[in-house]
Amino acid sequence: MQPTLPPEILCSILECTQITEVLLNFSLVSRQFCQVAEPYLYANAVFHPTVANLQCFLNAIEMPDKALLVRDLVFVKNRHPLQPAELHLMDKILMKMVNLQSLRLIWPSMSFRPSLQFIQGIPSTLRHITISSPDLDQTLVRFLEAQPQLETLWLDCPTAHRTSPFSASPWPKLRYLTTDYSALPHFFHLPASVTHLAILAVHFYNHPRPPRYTRFLENIRVFLCHSSPYPLTDLVTFFPNLEWIEIRESRIHLRVFDALSTVLPCLPKLRGIRFANQVVPPRPFPLLQLYFTGGASLEFVEFYEELGGFRRWYRQSSEPVTVRWRCLAGNEWLSDWVEDVDQIDSEEQLLDGLFY
Repeated sequence: MQPTLPPEILCSILECTQITEVLLNFSLVSRQFCQVAEPYLYANAVFHPTVANLQCFLNAIEMPDKALLVRDLVFVKNRHPLQPAELHLMDKILMKMVNLQSLRLIWPSMSFRPSLQFIQGIPSTLRHITISSPDLDQTLVRFLEAQPQLETLWLDCPTAHRTSPFSASPWPKLRYLTTDYSALPHFFHLPASVTHLAILAVHFYNHPRPPRYTRFLENIRVFLCHSSPYPLTDLVTFFPNLEWIEIRESRIHLRVFDALSTVLPCLPKLRGIRFANQVVPPRPFPLLQLYFTGGASLEFVEFYEELGGFRRWYRQSSEPVTVRWRCLAGNEWLSDWVEDVDQIDSEEQLLDGLFY
């Protein structure tokens, strides 16, 4: 009799990978391996929504119970506008996703983003949404408000609306919000559930000023800004309980450094600053001294390290400490800034640089 492994061991192995090729090879080993791997193969579906791809996926999930296995669905479109046939197939697929938890509609170019008319029939089980749209129209608003379990919202949707189209409390569990700067005021009236806020690219002609105090603003603990210094000066002073700031800008941006130094006295609970894509500037000690003097509670400032990892400069330390985050790159701001990092030595850092 051929020896077998307990299903629990096989599942533990499969939970360590989401690479489709690996899962397919695993499923070819034996009938037992195929049965165990099948839920993982269907759980995360990522593809370009061409007619051929959509029809193939639709045929697969129309088999008994296969649609129930899909948890994460990603449509990536980056060259041509969606055609009516593609939108029709997407609509048929989404109508079958009764257990779907994460939906990502990724369109890098504004000119290629669909009207999103096809999403009206999605079940209200989504916990994570990434979506791009030309405007925050009523179709999109109704779709978003029909997701009461929503925990993470990434909404790239510039808007000119003067008043919020959202009701008082559509998402009681929403914790992680990424949005365009122009759409941010539409969330100020929401209950105090969001703890992590990220702002996408800021347009120079649109700098909405928040109200002085709301429960939404008081609950923000982590703030991520992609480049412009304006959100730093305009927004962070309205976050009285802010603890962590991350800035994603690869160039040494003196305006960002200056903007931070001016707002630090207004952030009594700030504990850490991350420059996620920025190496340590020349002669960093005057800058660090300025930050630690202005931020009474500031514990460290972190910069990107070209050889892999990041370099943290702690208060009262003369040399930086190299750290490695335990999460996927880009998700650091969603993690625990103290518990989810490890200090590494120079040899480990060199190995990280070789395989980065």
